[in-house]
Amino acid sequence: MHALSPVRAHHGGPLLDAPGRRAERPGDPAVHRPAVLQSLTRGSRAPVDHLLRTLAAIPPGCRILDLGCGTGLRAEPLARLGFDLHACDPDTGAVVHTRRRLAPLLPDDDPARRITLLKHLHALDYEDASFDWVVAGDLLAHARREGVLPTLLQEIRRVLKPGGWLYADVPAAGTDPAGDALPDASDPAFTPASLEAAMAAADLAVAETRTLVDTLPPRIQAIYRRVDPDTPR
Repeated sequence: MHALSPVRAHHGGPLLDAPGRRAERPGDPAVHRPAVLQSLTRGSRAPVDHLLRTLAAIPPGCRILDLGCGTGLRAEPLARLGFDLHACDPDTGAVVHTRRRLAPLLPDDDPARRITLLKHLHALDYEDASFDWVVAGDLLAHARREGVLPTLLQEIRRVLKPGGWLYADVPAAGTDPAGDALPDASDPAFTPASLEAAMAAADLAVAETRTLVDTLPPRIQAIYRRVDPDTPR
């Protein structure tokens, strides 16, 4: 098994209109809230740390969906950063746990309204153009295993506002130095190429992709954008 490089790929460039296009990264991960960020990332897992440093550059109050929130590992620090956070998960126990975990942090007294059960991967229970950001992790791998990833990505695009962003953090398949999947690469893990192809098919433009090997299992973290004909460049 060949080792993955610490950063498999890092893409950025002008916004293009063709499928498979590149999108500008949403600004450098400059920290606008350093004290809060420092306290949140101390001792955190590398994938969560990168997510928080990326979104620390985003204005508080932006509406974010944590898709497949689990027990709130991402949702809690996102709520502490002041975002208008909503979350969902297909596991009832995880939803109950996250509601309890986030109840003191939410701006209203009804966690059940913000943290809900995800009943169907092929139909997200949110209005069109609802979110500035969607954050998704292993749920994407689960959707790939179930054969519904293309539909889920179309749903993610639907609930994103025009120009909205998707942050994906998924398991990485083993790759050789050229970036090609090895024969024993685990399914439903992704390579950067397979993840980008799936996103391009859903008309989501890539802004950044990187592969981490200092996590077990290795992860791919990538940022994509919903691009419409009138999306500002």
